[in-house]
Amino acid sequence: MAKKRSVILTSLDLMILLAAAWMLVSQNGEMINSFVTHSEVDKVDSKISIETSTAKTADPVPKESMQVKDERTSWTPPTLPSNLVSIDQNNEELIKHIKEQWILPPFEGDNFFEEPYKEHYSQRGQSEFVDGLLGARQNGFFVEVGSSDGELFSNSLFFEKIRKWKGILIEPEPHFFKTSLEKPRLASVINACVSPEKTPAMLEFKSAEFMGGLSKWMPDSHNARVSKHFPNAEIRNIQCFPLVSIVKALGITHIDMLSIDINGPEPNVLDVFPFDEITVEIIVVAFLIPKDKAISDTRLSEIQEILVKRHGYEQTGYKADDAIFQKVKK
Repeated sequence: MAKKRSVILTSLDLMILLAAAWMLVSQNGEMINSFVTHSEVDKVDSKISIETSTAKTADPVPKESMQVKDERTSWTPPTLPSNLVSIDQNNEELIKHIKEQWILPPFEGDNFFEEPYKEHYSQRGQSEFVDGLLGARQNGFFVEVGSSDGELFSNSLFFEKIRKWKGILIEPEPHFFKTSLEKPRLASVINACVSPEKTPAMLEFKSAEFMGGLSKWMPDSHNARVSKHFPNAEIRNIQCFPLVSIVKALGITHIDMLSIDINGPEPNVLDVFPFDEITVEIIVVAFLIPKDKAISDTRLSEIQEILVKRHGYEQTGYKADDAIFQKVKK
């Protein structure tokens, strides 16, 4: 009996010690981990992990990725050296300057699109149509001129996400450009306009969201709509580069899809592009000016003259405001 009583006393002593320990914890919040089993520690750690991650939906951004993102978001347009002002679009120093000072690398880190589960983002089926023309081609290259925020109405995002293409987004509007930097686009980006001439130039740009563009090259009817809907639209001078200068800065000689939507100078941009130097398979180009059939027809005729008659394209269809052209194989 003495041995049995000794065991009972020992158990009671242990219970008293545990109770005393919990009292100390409740009073000063210390030593809790000394009295919690391993499985309970795992539960506590898991709860802390879940609670601290409620404000985010992905793993922490690696330090090196944060540095890339910070560099991009803090970027400001540099001044074009005086010796490069009004220089020819094929000048090697100009191309090097664009490559080193203007083109920013793709996004790195953790972020999400506003509509992450979509495949096609284009406004009226442009990307589906082009994908059909190219037979679901993988690993191509796109150039999107007038890329807005990098997601809404994007003609290129499907090819980047689904077909694993690379490319470049060209957007002059400062707000759209900054917003696009927050999107996990895997394309290079540049905050500049495309010049309607064969030389770089500082040109007047009217900021009006999707209706914005180069003031001088906006059709009068479009300018009137901008004034109506954006009476306080900001007007600023922005740097413009010839499209071929930007493309050569990337070291690209073949483009699978070129998309251009810049509210005015689309025919001018195509007119000065050297299609004999850079091959472009598909061109999606905006021509329609809402409620102005006459100017829309004129713009389409100009584009057809450049692409079909001079450079061997055939027009394959229309989607929303865009006409779509494909290079005829010889």
